[in-house]
Amino acid sequence: MRSVKRPWEPLDRASSLLFPFPGRNAVSPRAHNARWSQKRSARANNEARANPSKAERRGPIPAGHSPDCIPRRPPSANRLLESASMRRPWRIVAIALFMLALLLGGFMGDRVLALTDEARDWLRLYTELVDVVHDRYGGEVTYADLVQSSISGMLRTLDPHTSFLAPRAYDTMRERQQSSFYGLGILVGMRHGQLTVINPLEGTPASRLGIRAGDVIAGIEGETTETMSLDEAVRLLKGPKGTQVNITIVRRGLDIPLELAITRDEIPQNTVRYTFMITPETGYLTISDFNRATGNEVRDALADLESQGMTSLIIDLRGNGGGLLDQAIEVAQQFLPEGAKIVETRGRTGDSFQEFRAGNGDEELGVPVVVLVGEGTASAAEILAGAIQDHDVGLIVGTPTWGKGL
Repeated sequence: MRSVKRPWEPLDRASSLLFPFPGRNAVSPRAHNARWSQKRSARANNEARANPSKAERRGPIPAGHSPDCIPRRPPSANRLLESASMRRPWRIVAIALFMLALLLGGFMGDRVLALTDEARDWLRLYTELVDVVHDRYGGEVTYADLVQSSISGMLRTLDPHTSFLAPRAYDTMRERQQSSFYGLGILVGMRHGQLTVINPLEGTPASRLGIRAGDVIAGIEGETTETMSLDEAVRLLKGPKGTQVNITIVRRGLDIPLELAITRDEIPQNTVRYTFMITPETGYLTISDFNRATGNEVRDALADLESQGMTSLIIDLRGNGGGLLDQAIEVAQQFLPEGAKIVETRGRTGDSFQEFRAGNGDEELGVPVVVLVGEGTASAAEILAGAIQDHDVGLIVGTPTWGKGL
């Protein structure tokens, strides 16, 4: 009988990839195939003893061969070959990704960790100083207070426009930039150490309940306001829409404090505070700051003044400390011709170079404009005033501005 080469011999090479570290009970493909052939030959010989006539025609079956002398690959060998062919591409991909990561790390590692020895020494000194102050200062101080104070001190050495906001201050700033908030609708401040109502906003829950300017808020939710800071009191007065807050009002002329329960509501933060006709031809509007609704507020105010016959306009930006840049740009577009440059930004990084021009579909107002400015006019308000002046759309009248935006 001629010998037939076993077609599963390549499995021995695949086993080194699939099972590089065989366990104690691991069986190589060669040993597995030999056992399978022996069992098959033994089974065929048993059949021959049971059926001698068939065995005489066929003769004895050599060990390791199937009864028809055509070796067949065992099912387990098929699975090993399929597994080898499926896993090998993934191994190649994984190795390629690993090598790519090594190359990128080599090229970019210096940028990620671009600290000189001198810089590391200074940072080490800083952390040591923070530890010493925290451990040995006479009073209790937190690491957060120390780090935030040191950041503020560091930025003061740069310029007056670079500042650091603690989380609470940042949240307050973001709230001011929204078009509305939820609360009572009152302006409050500290007078003679007392939390005092400066002015209730018209149409708000506070004004509907009869709160007056000069009222002292002596308590909030049963807690006295004598030891509260202004920020703490304001935070307690604000809250989700539809919720109630209980306050105690001390009013001049009344012997007994007033106990009031006020339901919080949405309070609009209008930035166009006043708009009216000074003369039959001249309109007036004031912009207090720039929040997310300022562009639309100015657009509505101009339409109202034009409907009243406005042929010239006064824009009052005195005391306007700025706000959102995109809203200042949106307001400027309502006065400038198409394509006029409003402002550009420059910096040390590539993405800091930006240019903003008029052209969002607003028609140029086309009437003479006078802009009132003062020392408190800053940032986005200066950008608006400067754009109007640069393109000869209007005149600037007033005192020198703060100097942040230009």
